[in-house]
Amino acid sequence: MSGEGGTATALTPVSATGSSMERGDLNGAQAINKQDTSRWGSAFTDNEWLTLDYRSSVNISRVRINWENAHATTYLLQRPEDNTPWTTTKTVGNNNSLPTAFQQPPPRPSPSR
Repeated sequence: MSGEGGTATALTPVSATGSSMERGDLNGAQAINKQDTSRWGSAFTDNEWLTLDYRSSVNISRVRINWENAHATTYLLQRPEDNTPWTTTKTVGNNNSLPTAFQQPPPRPSPSR
């Protein structure tokens, strides 16, 4: 997340797609609509995912996830690398923090999942 001159800029994806949804009103788009009263709600299974589409390559150096009480405790942040399978850039385990935030070195520009 960097703007001109190295200043931090909050990026909002153009779209979000979830692997499933708990109900029709809890689809992936609800994860990025900037409304504190809505959320993406997946089916109650492991291996669920949410893909964020920025429509162009972006540098992401900091991530903040606002969780609800029922949240993932172990998850991966991944990105594609030159049209190859997804590469894990961050593995999170035993997460009990609401929200979760961390910084990492800027990855190569690419969409994020």
